[in-house]
Amino acid sequence: MADETPEEAIERESLAWVNRILAGPLTLADAEALTAWRARSPVHQQMFADAVRFQRKVRRAIELERGGAAQADAPPPAPADRKA
Repeated sequence: MADETPEEAIERESLAWVNRILAGPLTLADAEALTAWRARSPVHQQMFADAVRFQRKVRRAIELERGGAAQADAPPPAPADRKA
């Protein structure tokens, strides 16, 4: 990406790493490459942590949306028996 700053490049790379992790198990070589990439600088480490947090928030939002839709489609709960 020609016009991106170094920070933007690291952010893009961190998101690519998170996507790679989500795609399936990492090979040993992948895990070693990720460890080396994260060790390149504190910025790399922070951007990776930010990308992981972002992914978790997106996943949580998707789950809430799906859960909310499922609850909207479900029949209303049966009235509870009241015992006096």
